[in-house]
Amino acid sequence: MLSESSVTRRILKVVLMERLALSFTQEGFAKTDFGFVRKHSPDVIHIFRLTFLDGVGPAGKFGWRINPGAAVRFEVVEKAYHLASGFSPENQKGTATIGNSVGEYLAGRSSACEFAIDSEEQIDGVFARISEVFHKFALPYFAKYSTLSAIDAALNEKPMEKTPHRTAVQHAYYGTIVAKLMGRKDYPELVRIYTEVLTNQDRGFYLKRFLDLVSALENQPPMTAERGVLA
Repeated sequence: MLSESSVTRRILKVVLMERLALSFTQEGFAKTDFGFVRKHSPDVIHIFRLTFLDGVGPAGKFGWRINPGAAVRFEVVEKAYHLASGFSPENQKGTATIGNSVGEYLAGRSSACEFAIDSEEQIDGVFARISEVFHKFALPYFAKYSTLSAIDAALNEKPMEKTPHRTAVQHAYYGTIVAKLMGRKDYPELVRIYTEVLTNQDRGFYLKRFLDLVSALENQPPMTAERGVLA
């Protein structure tokens, strides 16, 4: 039997998500288990992710802390990524090419943009704050990063520098894939840089899978303009 706090948590989540869905559908987004998605084109999906974390009180059992994030998924990039990702087929649809929590973008930590809710009286306020993040941060983010050229610039113009878009490991993987698809002339140099990064990251734990990815990309031709995602 569910406890009273568990029932309250479930109600809060359902009511809030339904209200957000009614609002976000006006922008073409549909509700999912992890937030809201919009198919920008056959190859590009926009993801407004809402992560529901334990709330307040003992063991966080009262209410939620809600962490919003924005991400963009390029199907052609993810197809290449999963050549060597090790993800099971059922989990491959949940990955994104670029993205992070809004808090990481704004202040370098997820908790910098997080909304607590533990009663129905707070639904209106939390709805308004999440909607504000959606319209003022997420929609401009999607508009900016819906082409491979934009992703390429974000990841590969300064490959040695930390980026808010990806972890160091993901930066190397996705930067390499996008560089290959873009047909960058400096692709070999980027592979060398990312190989060096992963050699020194976590004692080289992720290096083998990265080298497997590079091998899998050997015969990958550059994208053509007619796919509509280059620029």
